[in-house]
Amino acid sequence: MRFLGVPRYLLFMAAFLAAVLTAIYLTLPVNRVNMRSRLVMLGDFDGDNRWTAADAATLDRLAADPF
Repeated sequence: MRFLGVPRYLLFMAAFLAAVLTAIYLTLPVNRVNMRSRLVMLGDFDGDNRWTAADAATLDRLAADPF
């Protein structure tokens, strides 16, 4: 059977490819996290939006005794 001159299997393959590409696009975290997200700065322990010596000291203390 043909639809507008295109074989049926090509239509199914195109629909399947579109579904796979959509699923990949929606599951990649790059496409779900805004660039202004707070997740970008995980090492900012004092909330000043920059990496400072105080953050490094806090990270060293945390790494030395994590529990």
